[in-house]
Amino acid sequence: MSYSTYQVKINDISADEALAFWAASAQASPFTHPAVLSALSKRVDFWGAFVDGTLMCVWPVCENHAGIITAPEFSYYVGPFWADKAIGLSARKSLYLFASVYDAYLRQLLLSYGAIKASLLPELEDLRGFQWFVRSRPLAQPLLLIPRYTAVIDRLQERSELELLAGFANTRRNKIRGFLRDGAPASCTWKVHDCLRLYQGVMQRQNESALFEKRVLELEALCVMVQEGFGFVRAYALDGSQEVASFRLVLTAKSRSCDVLSMSNETALSSQLSTWLVYQSLLASRAAGAKMHDFNGANSLSRAADVHSYGADALLYCNVSARSI
Repeated sequence: MSYSTYQVKINDISADEALAFWAASAQASPFTHPAVLSALSKRVDFWGAFVDGTLMCVWPVCENHAGIITAPEFSYYVGPFWADKAIGLSARKSLYLFASVYDAYLRQLLLSYGAIKASLLPELEDLRGFQWFVRSRPLAQPLLLIPRYTAVIDRLQERSELELLAGFANTRRNKIRGFLRDGAPASCTWKVHDCLRLYQGVMQRQNESALFEKRVLELEALCVMVQEGFGFVRAYALDGSQEVASFRLVLTAKSRSCDVLSMSNETALSSQLSTWLVYQSLLASRAAGAKMHDFNGANSLSRAADVHSYGADALLYCNVSARSI
């Protein structure tokens, strides 16, 4: 298939060039900020799609600490994001632009890495360019487009505290009202070791202790990113203790807030402190200027039921993968 309407060249670009592009893009996500990707990865390559000489799209490719080309732990939507001028074109121009750029990207990334594994932003709904991908050689793994779901609460800036609370399920709303009436949980200072301790406890309860050791570097990096201003943590103690019992880490960028970690010890779980933690995180996202709070994941029945109980709506996105011979 020919996409001769646009001349596309794929070149590697510097982190500084990627950052300048990210800063100007409405599709900027916390997970594609070059500083965040660099902190969470062993190496990051940024590939720019130049359309008729203009940088129109950036696709970051990450190598983890084990030397595997894959998105960092705890990340979402690590894949292509576009310049604002690419959005809002006529249907015909958009069709040719997206198809030609994705075709060029897939060829280059398969040549450079032998495989593709990416996650698309929910707003990247037109997947035809991937479906029409023309290749000169067969793939060891066919190009897979895998539907996934997240859950979001949008229009944060337009909603009062009461309006946010009204979206909660009755049991959630009554729990918050009980906390407000009887005394709110005490917020407390946190340190990196609190994050590690709580995550290790979660993995032990799930019989996944090996995952904790695998993810320590990324956990530490996430905490550093928050300390450097890329998000916030809400941490709470119970019963007059100063030990963190519940911990929620959220990354923010422009109009987006994205949940990354939410953890509680067994005592906090039984007290439903996590409900208070979600409520306070939504208020913090709104205070940070976010228009949308993304719970980042609603793909199991229990997870989906939990996030929807806070008034979050389901949102479809797509994972992409392929491997060359």
